[in-house]
Amino acid sequence: MRSIIEDKNEKSCFVCGYAGKTEEHHIFGGNPNRRLSEKNGLKVHLCYMHHKDSKAGVHFNPELMEKLHKIGQRAFEESHTREEFMRIFGKNYLDDSEGEKPEEGFIWLNEDKEEPVI
Repeated sequence: MRSIIEDKNEKSCFVCGYAGKTEEHHIFGGNPNRRLSEKNGLKVHLCYMHHKDSKAGVHFNPELMEKLHKIGQRAFEESHTREEFMRIFGKNYLDDSEGEKPEEGFIWLNEDKEEPVI
């Protein structure tokens, strides 16, 4: 399945925008999560540095891996529930308030900017 995170024809690095050679990264790796990432379109393109480099690469950088997990879960929850995500991947990567949609009829305000939170 194509990525639900990137545009259909996007081949540049999701992290830095490098437009050269990239590799496909399944956001939730390992067995069986790699297969489930593929099935649900939870993948992005990464340059070598952000994919496999021993200092900056997602496989060696817990902060980058966590950011991609959150991005992947948010993208999944745009068309599915948190319960479905938890049933498939077995873990919630978002804080309780992240990714929640306001109840119908309510507009929650951002405390800092007093703008609707969507």
